[in-house]
Amino acid sequence: MKRFVTVLLTVLLPLWAAGQDYAALDTKMDAYFAAIEAASVTDKCKEMDFLVLSAEQAAVREHIARYAFAHYRDSRLMGDEGVAVYVAKKWLPEDAEARSYVLFNGHSLLGMKAPPLTLTDHNGQKVSLFREAGEHYTLLYFYDTSCTSCTAESQLLMHYIPTAPVPLDVVAVYVGTDEKAWARYRATRFHPEGALHLWDPAMESSFQQDYGVLKTPMLYLIAPDGTIAGRRLDTSSLATLLDALTQTQAYRYGGEESMALFDTMFAEGASKDDILETAGYIAERTADNPAGYAHMMGDLLYYLSLHRGESLRAALGPFMDSYIYGKDVWSAEDSLQIFPIADMMRGLLDKCRVGTRVPNVRLKGTLLRPGKADKTVSRRLRCLRGRPGFVVFVSDSCATCLESEPAIRALAGADAPRGTKVFLVQADDSLLDDFDLSYLPYVLELDRRGRIVRRYVDL
Repeated sequence: MKRFVTVLLTVLLPLWAAGQDYAALDTKMDAYFAAIEAASVTDKCKEMDFLVLSAEQAAVREHIARYAFAHYRDSRLMGDEGVAVYVAKKWLPEDAEARSYVLFNGHSLLGMKAPPLTLTDHNGQKVSLFREAGEHYTLLYFYDTSCTSCTAESQLLMHYIPTAPVPLDVVAVYVGTDEKAWARYRATRFHPEGALHLWDPAMESSFQQDYGVLKTPMLYLIAPDGTIAGRRLDTSSLATLLDALTQTQAYRYGGEESMALFDTMFAEGASKDDILETAGYIAERTADNPAGYAHMMGDLLYYLSLHRGESLRAALGPFMDSYIYGKDVWSAEDSLQIFPIADMMRGLLDKCRVGTRVPNVRLKGTLLRPGKADKTVSRRLRCLRGRPGFVVFVSDSCATCLESEPAIRALAGADAPRGTKVFLVQADDSLLDDFDLSYLPYVLELDRRGRIVRRYVDL
């Protein structure tokens, strides 16, 4: 490893001595971090010691330590948090941000024993976890009922858990305090067979600090021997990790390369017809290659399901009818990846179909009208009589919603047709049965009679 450091120092020592050119130093450190990316956490920690000590000036050593800490803190490579914790503890002991990071990450690193937990079930009984080895892998899932990302992750986990290559003990920990919301969530949103549902409304445990639960969803995989095998996972990375741990070699749909391929194919804002024409072309070219057909069509299903755009959502239903359902190309392993997501998307697409009347629910929100002040109202959606009328579901925690605010207001701006009304509604867990809130901002266009003219309207 140190051969990389030697090259680095040879280039940079003159710069440090001459004028502490941190920009040049940072560029070289980035290249160095990339060169040792595949090294173990232990080796990376040794390299960080060598790198910091290579500088004679205290200011340069501190800069190297801070830059290394920030790099490994923000790294997307699972396990790199251990390097960040090491650098923070050894080289930045007085830094408040580094100490806070250690406090909330230093107890739950990969390979560590899972911190014991004592939580409460829905019957008020105390339950102790991870005090002794178990028989199966444990999926430890922290979530909140008001978290829209948790709702989407819960749906994906519900489909994945029965298909996992090994039995999973599921421990679902609700981080909030609303008992009624928790009961609804257990009954309708996340209820894998045999799951253990726990919470800590009085905050008697230290789960937030022990497992770094500063936001949700938060997903850990605990090995049967009680060590942490995966941290800060999502369903996709969980599946990849379990495949690796159990040496499962099934084709993994929705990979980065296939997503990049379809990004290129649909880069110019493809229409619904363009997408279906592309699917037809793929089907024709893979007619004599069932595995090729399955891989291409499965990847396209994932692409259409996971990406935004009115035309993509419009194409998804007919695409699944023509190229997914009723085909005999799917192996047992394929089916476990394909049909859960197809069925989930079918259920979402069945909500608020074009040509049907909007659900007659009463919602409180903000009414935007051309040339008039915003107004907070409580209204049934079918009474939204505009020319046209838009219903826009947003969330304060959704970055895309915040970025789209000018476009949302433009719907009722000076150039909007007279009589246009835009009803701005906060996405809420109670609305999931009627609306596809996995897609925010979610925009419906209604006619005067409350019929849906368009959905998933692009802003």
